[in-house]
Amino acid sequence: MMGGIRPVTPVKLFCGILFLEQDACEEAISLMELGYGPADVRTESLPFTATNYYSEEMGHPLFRVFVSFETLIQPGLLPDIKLETNRIEKTLREKTGAAGRPVNLDPGYLSAYQIVLASTKNYAHRIFLRDGIYGEIEFFFKREGIRCLEWTYPDYRSEKYHRIFLRIRSIYLKQIKNWVPGA
Repeated sequence: MMGGIRPVTPVKLFCGILFLEQDACEEAISLMELGYGPADVRTESLPFTATNYYSEEMGHPLFRVFVSFETLIQPGLLPDIKLETNRIEKTLREKTGAAGRPVNLDPGYLSAYQIVLASTKNYAHRIFLRDGIYGEIEFFFKREGIRCLEWTYPDYRSEKYHRIFLRIRSIYLKQIKNWVPGA
C-alpha cells in the first residue's frame, strides 16, 4: 500500500554563532530576530576550542552562542535561512570593515527526532537541498538521550551541547504538543 502524503510538522530554528567580539554577536542576534522572531533560548558564551579552522579568518579566542527562536518554521525553509545568514555575515563584515567574518552563523533546525544543520559545502554525508545549500543530520534524539553519528562535529558530541539541545527540544515538544495540521 502506498503511503499518503502528510502535513509536515514544523521544526525549531536555531543558530550557532561563532564570534570574537560580543558586539558582533549581539548585532547578528538582533538581525536574526528581525527575520525570525524573538529568541526563546540563548546560551552563555561558550569557548570554542573544537578546532582552529576559523582562527585565521576570525581571530582568537572564539566563542559560540546558541540561539533558538520561538516561532516554528517549515523545514523546507532551511536553504532560505542559510542564504539569509550568509547575507547577514556579509553585511556585518562590510559594516565593520573586517577582513574576515566578524560572525559565523550556522543555522539549523531541531525536530523531535534530529538536529539538521545547513551548509554550503558538499560532502558524502550531506544531502543537496537547493540553491547551493546542503543539509546534514548532526545527531539523533533517542529515548535514552542523544546518538552521535560518525561525522558529528567534536563540539556537538559534548555533554554541554547535548544539555543545550535537550533543553531546546523540551521547549519544542511543548510547542508542538497541541499542533494541528493546517491550523
